[in-house]
Amino acid sequence: MGRALGEALSELPVERGKVTTFLPQNVGSEQLIDFDSGGVANGEENQRLAEFISKYLGAQPSRVCVFEHAYARSGDPKLPDVPLFTVGEDIFMFADRETPDEVVLKIAREGHLYPSIGALAVVPPDQPFPLERSEQTQALLRRLAQAAEYTLIGAYDAEAWLIWSR
Repeated sequence: MGRALGEALSELPVERGKVTTFLPQNVGSEQLIDFDSGGVANGEENQRLAEFISKYLGAQPSRVCVFEHAYARSGDPKLPDVPLFTVGEDIFMFADRETPDEVVLKIAREGHLYPSIGALAVVPPDQPFPLERSEQTQALLRRLAQAAEYTLIGAYDAEAWLIWSR
């Protein structure tokens, strides 16, 4: 099972960024830093993340969102019904500013299978984003990681997300 996007994103200067999350106000500080344990979410976290992603994508035409699917592989008989591309056997779901909000939510939910990793990035105009259902190379993932403004990581026993920003 690949973890190609996570590997590419691991090159980012995470120590110089900021981490936030969407959790209820009543979550205590001990629970807040216990990323492996659940019981802290209220069920609205994927919706809130999808709204955050849609707002990010809509602010600039060259912005994209990419999630690596934790389990699906390119040869699977039933792939998620969302925009996607492949790198080898790995599946990457994506959205851009033209993606309807309900599809962004579907991508966030499908991407929230443990272990979850995603990125929000700006694609340079001279490097168009791949076509849906196309085969890509590791070089695209490295370019996306280098351009990532946010990294999205499933946490709290896959109930919520950590959002790292530059």
